[in-house]
Amino acid sequence: MPVFRNSIQIAVLLRKPGERKNIGQILNKIGYSPLILEDVEIDRHPFDLAIVDHYYAQKFQDRLIGLKQKAEIFLPIIVLLPRYASISAWLDSGYDEYIKFPVEIGNLRNRIRVLLALREKTALVTQRGGTMFEALVEQSLVGVYMFRGDRFLYVNEALARMFGYQVEDLMGKKGPMELTHSEDREKVRGEVEKRLQHKTDFSRYQFRGIRRDGTTIHCEVFGRRIEYMGEDVILGTLVDITPQKILEEELLRSAENWQRTFDAIGDAVSLLTPDRVLLHCNRAMARLLERPVQDLIGYRCCALVHGRDEPIPGCPFIQMVKSRSRASAELYLGDRCFMITVDPILKGSDLIGGVHIMADITKIKKAELVLKRHKSKLEEDVAERTRELRRIIDLMAGRELRMAELKRIIRKLQKQLIEAGLRPVVDDLIDWK
Repeated sequence: MPVFRNSIQIAVLLRKPGERKNIGQILNKIGYSPLILEDVEIDRHPFDLAIVDHYYAQKFQDRLIGLKQKAEIFLPIIVLLPRYASISAWLDSGYDEYIKFPVEIGNLRNRIRVLLALREKTALVTQRGGTMFEALVEQSLVGVYMFRGDRFLYVNEALARMFGYQVEDLMGKKGPMELTHSEDREKVRGEVEKRLQHKTDFSRYQFRGIRRDGTTIHCEVFGRRIEYMGEDVILGTLVDITPQKILEEELLRSAENWQRTFDAIGDAVSLLTPDRVLLHCNRAMARLLERPVQDLIGYRCCALVHGRDEPIPGCPFIQMVKSRSRASAELYLGDRCFMITVDPILKGSDLIGGVHIMADITKIKKAELVLKRHKSKLEEDVAERTRELRRIIDLMAGRELRMAELKRIIRKLQKQLIEAGLRPVVDDLIDWK
């Protein structure tokens, strides 16, 4: 790692403003000052390392690789790639390293350190010659080698130890192909030939090596063609990445399991930064927006869902940011209705993101509408039946009143007959049947 970190110039060439801001913040956190470039400034400002996205890496490939080839010392360039992008084409094009979104701080920091350390070592070799080179590499934990043809001219103890040899077993006696797994020899030979044929000065690749005891190790190589004693030779460093490979395989399995689970969720789920930039989403979200997952990453959710730069009124994500707690709202998109739920992702008391879930409740809403209509119809039917019953009750009540009046009149007539000295045929007409 260079001693004067603040003097390091790390160029940042990214198309999306949100990504530029994010990478700039990460570089500041790990102690570097980013040099934010526009596309027209690529070759106007000197830098020690560059971070470019896949858009500019493809658009300005000739200019960027040209800068590397013209540089007197190793000039590393890192390409930022979407999660599902293939990496081999970028490394074959001459780029040195890649990072996939979302960018993890520790991962970026470690890769920058390795690349800058290699740049410093090549600078020392170029400026101070073989004596300084030997003093530097013999104390290194990284394997260092130099070879011409099929024989090593130099290896340090770290490299010999990685493969289970002594230094004297390798120098002048063996070459890189003898330490390479048979299935990877064609790949390694091709990388060497590209440099010796002046197609590229630098090369970075991974291969499987064979130790003296026959076991396999995974290696990562940073190599460069240089002139030594009037001839082209290959100088490089080699790192045993076997533990990293094992961890990567475990992480890949875990990631695949997580991704399968994530994609199995029927609701549209996305992970957002605090400023609403989409980091990742499941397939349901991609289907809803009718775009591939990789084309959604890096954009704000309001632009993707609503086609606008600013949040809509009542946005639940804004409510969540303010309250640091779950927020929800109903949202209509065309003829579909969604329940939006947003939960915070907290690290301690700091908000580092949010989980945005869109559940399609269109069927529920339609069922509620049907139920409401049935309820209204039922209430109308009950009201009509009630009115009919009231009319019947009213009719029955009127009949009872008329019967009571009739009885009163009959009794009055009976009384008048008796007073006139007449006797009724029956005693009680009301009771006569």
